[in-house]
Amino acid sequence: MGLLSDFFIMPAEEMDLFDVDSGPAGNYPTVQAKRIEVVKLSTLHPFLTGADL
Repeated sequence: MGLLSDFFIMPAEEMDLFDVDSGPAGNYPTVQAKRIEVVKLSTLHPFLTGADL
């Protein structure tokens, strides 16, 4: 059994309005990925935001 994840880009001001049940498909640029490790994914945050590790 594999883990399938959807990653998408959304403006920060729209996050409060996002409907989790309907998902991002069709509304935001989306990529589906398999076997993404959560720990490795979390290390991307500082690189994307400029935050400290």
